[in-house]
Amino acid sequence: MTRDEIIAMIRKNAEAIKAEGLTKLAIFGSRVRGDNRAADRRRAHRATAIDDIRGALAGQTKASFTDNMMLRLAVERLLETISEASLKKIHCPTG
Repeated sequence: MTRDEIIAMIRKNAEAIKAEGLTKLAIFGSRVRGDNRAADRRRAHRATAIDDIRGALAGQTKASFTDNMMLRLAVERLLETISEASLKKIHCPTG
C-alpha cells in the first residue's frame, strides 16, 4: 500500500475513526518516504497480525468483545506480536 493509498483510506474512514475518539494520526517509515521495498519477515508478521485482529473483531460490539475473554486474550496476543515484530535488533558487540 502506498502513502497515497493509506491517506485515502484514512480519509474514507475519517468519521468512524473520529467516532472512536482518535484525535491525531500519523504514518511513518518507508511508506511515507516512498521507498517501501518487499516486506521483510517482521513487516509480514505485523501485517498478518493486523489482518487477524480485523477478522477477529469483525461484527463485534464493544460489549461482545468485553464479554468474550478468549477473544480479548487472542487480540492481546496479536498486539504483542505486532509489538515484538516492531522491535529492531540492536547489535551489541561483546568483548
